Amino acid sequence: MQLSDTQQVTLTVQPVDSAGNPTTDSNLTWTSADSTIIDAQPSADGTSCLCVAKALGTGCVVTVSDGTRTATESFDVIGGAVAALNISAGQPQDQPAAPAGP
Repeated sequence: MQLSDTQQVTLTVQPVDSAGNPTTDSNLTWTSADSTIIDAQPSADGTSCLCVAKALGTGCVVTVSDGTRTATESFDVIGGAVAALNISAGQPQDQPAAPAGP
């Protein structure tokens, strides 16, 4: 998944039992391979996680695990849109002398 460095996204997981039925009896843990690139902020019940882009980087993996099984999402964080234009002035200089006319 690609995010700009000004974006965030919520990931959601639904554990299912061996018959494919949704279950809620999993203790889920979310982790980011590099929290300086993606900060993983799990919800209180663990079924979702807010992933906040922090810095440019590629291949940052967010993992959710119940201790036995895992699922992952890989992130690439790219530069966002220009946020501001700043002008700075240089040192004033005299203009070149005009050429003498005929």
